[in-house]
Amino acid sequence: MTTHNLTVFTLGSSVFALIVALVLYLRLFTLKNVNEVERMCKAIFVVVYVSLFFTALSVLSSDILDAAIYVPILFVTTQSLIGFFLDKKTEGFVRFEIGENIYTLRLLDKKKITAFTLVWNRKMYASSYLVKVLTPREISAIMAHEVGHINAFKPIPVSLAVIVYVSLLALSISGAISMALDGFIHYSAIAFLVALYAWVIFSWTWEHTADIYAYKYIGLDTILVLQKITHTVPTKPNMIDIIIGILRSLKPTRAGALLVNPHPPPSVRLWLLFNIAENAPH
Repeated sequence: MTTHNLTVFTLGSSVFALIVALVLYLRLFTLKNVNEVERMCKAIFVVVYVSLFFTALSVLSSDILDAAIYVPILFVTTQSLIGFFLDKKTEGFVRFEIGENIYTLRLLDKKKITAFTLVWNRKMYASSYLVKVLTPREISAIMAHEVGHINAFKPIPVSLAVIVYVSLLALSISGAISMALDGFIHYSAIAFLVALYAWVIFSWTWEHTADIYAYKYIGLDTILVLQKITHTVPTKPNMIDIIIGILRSLKPTRAGALLVNPHPPPSVRLWLLFNIAENAPH
């Protein structure tokens, strides 16, 4: 197989896997059982990994492969430094129980409702304002959501899952840029778009997985607090909504001074939770 044919095959495989991921993501909103939704989310993760693997393979070169060695090191270093500086700004702690485990929430001096997790060191942070304006049950729902991010890839450790994901994403994007510089603009554009779409689908699915985890442990309060802080109503998405939504979220949002992964629209998150809650046994 020639280099050109190999590029066409691997890039075509990555596009096919991405289409499968989009179809599975849309299928997610027709499921009514929480366990089925969890299994579908894991299936989407796998397909996105496959798509990114073929994308990286299609643009791979010795220069890019050498650079990829430093991606996990950079990720771990960045997460560790962010955690170090955030710990310096921590002004208090709240401990809470999810399932059979006790978790520590670090409070930051922020004037809006925000919560996030650094997956490498498994540290969870929230604004002190969140603790002031929400009820204990609502706080538990938000914290269960953060725990859900950590447990999303079990039995695989979240740090390993994310490092592999970040490495494949970095290989794909940097390889696409290198390919463009070599004059292969059409292949580069396809690889770049596939990588970006895969990034958003992965991030959206990760968010749904965390929502489902919170719902399983906290129940309807997960839905109520999401409605309370987003001021939105559930809306069932279609394929066009998903594609346009991905395009609109091809840049990370901010949480305080941090850049975070793109989130699905709150109305879509609510639809999935409502659909499960309405069909749950009472």
